[in-house]
Amino acid sequence: DAGIRVGVGTDSVASVGSLDLFREGRAVRQSLKLSAEETLRWLTLGAAEVLNMEQRIGSLDVGRWGDMTVVALPPSGDSPIEQIVGASASHIRGTFVAGRRVYDAVEDLQRGTRGIE
Repeated sequence: DAGIRVGVGTDSVASVGSLDLFREGRAVRQSLKLSAEETLRWLTLGAAEVLNMEQRIGSLDVGRWGDMTVVALPPSGDSPIEQIVGASASHIRGTFVAGRRVYDAVEDLQRGTRGIE
């Protein structure tokens, strides 16, 4: 209400014990009683706004960088947004930065590495 930009990010294991942005989002959601939609916004466009980068990142729109994470959603009665907010690093199937793939879970498995944990 005060016009302060709010977003969620991570660069340390101090808050939730891992570098898991989904887990950070759930901790904030629980603490502040946010909806899944509010939580997802704080993890995406809200975080971009805090960095003054909302014209380039934070949502998938024409002219934006094309940063995104592909998340596998198991069959569930929950909404897709609830499933995304409830996901973990093990659900990540791919990550793209500026439209370029930087992580591929299938390639990671074929190499025998574990990727993101």
